Order: sequence, then structure tokens, then C-alpha cells
Amino acid sequence: MAREVFLSSGEVLTTVDASLKPLAKVISEYVSKGFTGRITFRNLSTGIYISIEVLRGGLVACRGIEKGSVIEGATCVSALGKYLQTPDGSVEVVSLSESIIYLDILVFPYSAISQQETPKWFSDMLKAEIPLTLPTPPTPQALQQVGPKAQIPTPIPVPIQTPQQLKAEQKLVEYTVTESCENPYKLYAIIKVANIATQLSSASYDEVFEKIMSITSTANPRYVYVSATLPGGSARILLDTSKKTLYFEVEDSKGELFCGSSAKNMVLKGMLSNIRIWIAK
Repeated sequence: MAREVFLSSGEVLTTVDASLKPLAKVISEYVSKGFTGRITFRNLSTGIYISIEVLRGGLVACRGIEKGSVIEGATCVSALGKYLQTPDGSVEVVSLSESIIYLDILVFPYSAISQQETPKWFSDMLKAEIPLTLPTPPTPQALQQVGPKAQIPTPIPVPIQTPQQLKAEQKLVEYTVTESCENPYKLYAIIKVANIATQLSSASYDEVFEKIMSITSTANPRYVYVSATLPGGSARILLDTSKKTLYFEVEDSKGELFCGSSAKNMVLKGMLSNIRIWIAK
């Protein structure tokens, strides 16, 4: 189950039976005070496990399991609305920092909730005007002179590789693609201590790997982590420079996870967007 829910942990503030205090009342009490953290509804007998994350009282993410299916984002919030007054189950409230919430959304981008997707039942619980905005990404640290890249032009039918791209491909041969998925808790631990090195609006995998090689040669990190959006899914790439291994993970819009060579092939097929590259020593 750990793969389908948020991986972070924090201080448990309260756990209450829904028959004593329903989910709607718990949410109302906390969001009206500008709460930052996670509220989880569980009914394990019926296979319901849904978590929302709020930032200063604003709904920013939702992810969970409903009767065996992974649900995220607006679909998740819609499902949660069915259990606001049910007496069956329990409600847990966990305090989290803003940076932890940002990491959760980074790892599970489909969990994000925009202001337009916030349901009326949630907005009605707010007693004051609290901004419903996603957390601001950490400011890139001056690890090397890298920054946002200009919009990538439309690729020509027969691309010509630059010497830098050829060198990056030669470096890629030195790395082994691991067929297994990386342990999600290890991945989360790496991201938690990583610094963002650069962000790209869009690029091909070859261009991303060229950027990775440039970063590794100047910053000498132990790990390089890449998060990106694919058409119909999201991609995660982890490079372990000490073991010369590459982990590829692709999660489609239905929550199905692909790892190893199959995930790599999905990454190679199309352009990546919303690319963030992180490094950790």
C-alpha cells in the first residue's frame, strides 16, 4: 500500500473515530485555522484510504485507494466527498512542513489540486480568505551556473547530434539500467536532502541526459534525480554515480507503474516537460 499513498511522515496530532467526529467536522476545524499538513480518512474494511494535503488551509493534493483503485487529484477529492459524514472509519491528522508537502507533490504530481479543482464543499469550510496555492519550489542553489532553458524548438525530421550529445551517449553506455523499481522510501529520502540544480520547460531525453552529464562533471553528486511530465504520465529517473546505475520509473494517469527498460522506452518516445533536476551528495 505504501506505493499508492504519500510517503512522508510527520507529527500525528489526532486520530478519531468517524462515529464520534465525522471527516467533514475534522476538515472544517483544521482548515479554518490555516492548517498545514495531511488529513486521512480510513475505512479498511471497505478498502478506503484517502489522504488530502493542505497548505495554510488551502487544498493542494489528494491521493489514496478506493476499493483497489488508485485515485489522485480531482478524482480523489470527488471520492472523498462521499465520506464526509459517514460514521464508519477513522480520521487522522498529521502536521507537515511546507517543504514536505512540496516533495509529496513532486513525487506524485497527479495528486496536485488546482484552485479551480477545489470542490465547493471544501471551500465552504474556509472561514477566512486563505490562498489556495501550491507551495513554491525551493530556490535553486548556486551549485553551478545552470538555469531555466529557453523553449526547445520543434525537432527537425533528421536530428543531427552535437559533439556534446555524442559524448553524453558515450557516458550513458557506462551506466546500467536497473530493471527493478527503486525503493520508494529510499527515493524519498534522497529527494528530501537533494538540492535543485536546474529546471527545463521541455526537452528530449538526450538533451536531459546531456544536462545530467554536465552537472555530474561539475558538482560531483552521488545521486541525480529527475522528475518530468510525459504525455499521459509522469517520469522519475534516478542516477547513482557510485554504482553507475540508472533507475527509470513511469507512472501513467491510471496509477500504473512501469520500471526499468519498459519505462525507459516510454521516456524515449516523446518530449519531456516540467523537468526538474536535483542532486544529492
